[in-house]
Amino acid sequence: MMTNNKIILCFLITLIFSCTPKQEKLNINSIKKQSAAFLKEKGHLDNVNIENHDRFSLIEIKNNGTLTENEKGIYRLVTHTSHVPIYAVTLSENEIKFYNINNLSKSLSEIVAFLDKMEISDEDYIIYLEKLIKMYKNNNVLRANSIKG
Repeated sequence: MMTNNKIILCFLITLIFSCTPKQEKLNINSIKKQSAAFLKEKGHLDNVNIENHDRFSLIEIKNNGTLTENEKGIYRLVTHTSHVPIYAVTLSENEIKFYNINNLSKSLSEIVAFLDKMEISDEDYIIYLEKLIKMYKNNNVLRANSIKG
């Protein structure tokens, strides 16, 4: 009887692990697809442009580098059209999150939690925060200009 219980237990454990969804690592293509879907959801890309990943860029905010494979960090998501806000993006090994930086307190609190996980120097920490605040200010200038004009 004990042997049957062990077999059933092993079967159940195997079943549990096989049914647990695996988080796949992000790659450049999946990141661009998710970014395009986010921009479409926000009304900044239409159906014609959703597959055209040349209509936007992901730029690392600290060093202005472009997105490369397996590069964790914080990025600016910018479209190549005028009057569209810049979004902040956190990118980890298997997760991408988008932030409306105009909602500064909520965005900053979540991004600070992300920075804490990155284990960076205090100097880099300050640089990231300064860049995020600059993004916020640029978005406000953009918003003010679009209201005027």
